[in-house]
Amino acid sequence: MTIQDLGSIGEFVAALATLATLVYLAIQVKSNTKTSRGNTHHDTATAWSELAFKIGADAELSAMNHLGRTNPEKLSKEDRARFNALVDAQMSLIENIWVQYNEYNLFAKSNQDRFDFILRSMFLTPGIQQYWSSRSRGFTKEFRDYIEMDLALLEDEKTN
Repeated sequence: MTIQDLGSIGEFVAALATLATLVYLAIQVKSNTKTSRGNTHHDTATAWSELAFKIGADAELSAMNHLGRTNPEKLSKEDRARFNALVDAQMSLIENIWVQYNEYNLFAKSNQDRFDFILRSMFLTPGIQQYWSSRSRGFTKEFRDYIEMDLALLEDEKTN
């Protein structure tokens, strides 16, 4: 066997090792992506659950939230500020979920349907509609456009 033959064998072994490394890296990237998606879903679900629990566990906050959504004109000046802060927190979380879905494709289509359902049910209330008309500038243009498109669809559904 010549040195040239040994060199050819060495190149072949190196090519196999490179291929094995690439397969291993592909498997690791896929696993890491799955883990990242799971962690992101868990974190957003936890944040949403904690916020909902805080509202539900505090009778005064729950009553203010309900009144703010259904009859916002009946809120005192102080409660209007508290309601806006509460909805700011909810909408920031919703915007984060929307960004995760659209920018990083971290959620399945079934989660998008659930997300749209939650968003639409919120915007059926006059208090959230008033909130959005006065405070939507606090969110990214892309998110605002999505909301406005979703609201237009909601209006179409109500008229049909």
